[in-house]
Amino acid sequence: MQNKLKQWVKKYKFKLTVVCCGFLLLFAVVFILHKTTTFYARTSSGIVQGVMVDGVNAFLGIPYAIPPVGKLRWSSPHIPKKWMGVKKTNTVPPHCVQTIFGFTRGQEDCLYLNVWTPTLFPKKPLPVMVWIHGGGFIVGHSYETTPGERLAKRGDVVVVSVNYRLGAFGFMAHPDLTREGKGSSGNYGMEDQIFALQWVRRNIKFFGGDINNVTIFGESAGGMSVCNLLVSPEAKGLFHKAIIESGPCFSPYPDLATMEKQGQTMETMLKCDTAQDRLACMRSKTPKDILAAMPPDPGMAFGEDKANWMPNIDGKVLLEQPMKSLQEGRFEKVPVINGNNANEGNLIVMFGHEYQFKKLTPEKYPDRINYLVRNDEKVKQVLQKYPLQNYADPEEALSVVLGDHSFVCQEKWTSDAIAKYAPVYSYYFSYPKADFVLPEARKLGAFHSAEVQFLFGHSMAWFESTFSGDEMKLSNNMMDYWTQFAKTGNPNGTVDHIWPLYGETKNSNNKMRLQLDTTLGEKSAHETDGTCAFWDQIENKTYIQ
Repeated sequence: MQNKLKQWVKKYKFKLTVVCCGFLLLFAVVFILHKTTTFYARTSSGIVQGVMVDGVNAFLGIPYAIPPVGKLRWSSPHIPKKWMGVKKTNTVPPHCVQTIFGFTRGQEDCLYLNVWTPTLFPKKPLPVMVWIHGGGFIVGHSYETTPGERLAKRGDVVVVSVNYRLGAFGFMAHPDLTREGKGSSGNYGMEDQIFALQWVRRNIKFFGGDINNVTIFGESAGGMSVCNLLVSPEAKGLFHKAIIESGPCFSPYPDLATMEKQGQTMETMLKCDTAQDRLACMRSKTPKDILAAMPPDPGMAFGEDKANWMPNIDGKVLLEQPMKSLQEGRFEKVPVINGNNANEGNLIVMFGHEYQFKKLTPEKYPDRINYLVRNDEKVKQVLQKYPLQNYADPEEALSVVLGDHSFVCQEKWTSDAIAKYAPVYSYYFSYPKADFVLPEARKLGAFHSAEVQFLFGHSMAWFESTFSGDEMKLSNNMMDYWTQFAKTGNPNGTVDHIWPLYGETKNSNNKMRLQLDTTLGEKSAHETDGTCAFWDQIENKTYIQ
């Protein structure tokens, strides 16, 4: 038997060799394709290798611009140099330089983005959702609290999140920078966002994404950024839908000259005002020097009149106040979701008072109002409408004032303006028991940014990262609404409760909003008509320092 086997092997040795080689080659091809499908993608700058997270291909920390350091500090972003071999993109990118509650973190080399995709080779290209984080244009991060794998997996979409320069590094203008920038300066953080969208246009097809179906979405300063991108000529054609979450589009920005003066103050604080080359002097300073010279307003809305770092009307990125552009139809007329939360003011007042160990007294209540309206006569009117005796304490009163002034009416005015030209879906997030990652010095309710954790499916609770029960249902509903909107421009189709188009009968008395809670419902947008008519007379139409 053994001899026969040897004869058989000898006779068919060549054929066996061919078959074995064929199997080895097939295995190698399958292995390579598996690795390619799972871990590798091509970009215009080189090949990147990601990691598998929860069944989703994650590429963390892809450079989309040259590091803005040295001579490139306070300059427009530039395409990164091509690299040889494979760049591992499996690590969360660093924060952009920032201070939070007195602690400094991050680095200037921070212009990275993250991509989560269910598959690199879909049957047809997938919708793309580009997330812009909030943080008052002074803090925040593309990944922190908003990893995108659950949203990408449930919605079958490609999710991108972006770092952009913050504070003085992202928004400092200066006459010398304006000359260097051929007439504009100070909007570097906004330019980063636009540059990232251009990266998406060049590269997202390699991650399974559809370059012709891109949705931008963001919260707080990220929502304001979405407003800015809607009206910016620099962003034209780079997206097809937009979602604004608690992003005041009506907050007036300073003009270029105002921010140039702030930049000259920075120059003096850095002792560069007598230097032969003032820009070279300022660029030679360390990030810590920059932060120490003019630290940002620590309370975001209620600080101590420290430096305010934000976009300016520079004539390039922004031609005029965004709300003016929206009201007069000078914007990218794409479908929009726009909404706010029930208790927006609570978190910001907590940041500005309890977290600063500065209890708000009744005597200081008018001062805080004046910080918002900058006019003694207007302060009297606000005190009459929001008297302290109607609230449990001054902080609660101030929270309501801030919520109405900066969010409730901003959302209404923005939705009213856009709805004249494009489809709008308005929401009101009211779930009162959302977790917050830090200790709550006061009851927060449906606080500013509370909805974000449900949208990304990652709880802020300390010892749990997923939701359960009614919270899981709310999270799933939000992810389904948002991703369906990204696919079609209409959030309806997967959730049983119909989200009404804002004023869909073109009847001004029929503007309805979706109420997002553990049970879904509808809420009339006209409930705030009286409040917002009051604030329309109070609100500053131009920037007041």
